[in-house]
Amino acid sequence: MRRFRAMAWETLSSHQHIITHGGLLQDVGAGVEAFYDMSAPCTIGNCDAFWSHSWSDSGSLTMQAVRSWVRTFHNQTARLPSIWLDKVCLDQTSIADDLRCLPVFLAGCNSILVTSGTTYSSRLWCAFELFVYFSMAIQDDLRKAPTILILGVDALEKSRVRTSLLA
Repeated sequence: MRRFRAMAWETLSSHQHIITHGGLLQDVGAGVEAFYDMSAPCTIGNCDAFWSHSWSDSGSLTMQAVRSWVRTFHNQTARLPSIWLDKVCLDQTSIADDLRCLPVFLAGCNSILVTSGTTYSSRLWCAFELFVYFSMAIQDDLRKAPTILILGVDALEKSRVRTSLLA
């Protein structure tokens, strides 16, 4: 629980390049900035959303969808959300230690936000995150259903993404 962190939306919105110019860690590295320092320690239950996504999906489509979700969240709660985002909330210098805590990190968030593009359903980590979340939901009636934002450049691509999620 002491490793649990969250990122304020205000911080992410001022550093959108984390998402729009993201990519897989093995391709782009952890980043030249101290991303971990952009998150802050958080108590269990005080992070609004665990953000499950694929770094291989379009960063610009991802940010566009999440900005819309944030507007809805703000309209409903009159505040901006805190988010658990892997590249920022995992200590990239001791990633193995933090990855062992993934179920705790999922449990510590009040909901799960999924941005699903063409690669999401093929990524093992994404499937693992959903598996853990749904396993907790079976035991906890208070767990909210996932918020799933479908990414695509047009209706046909979005339809393909929906079909891949169902498969």
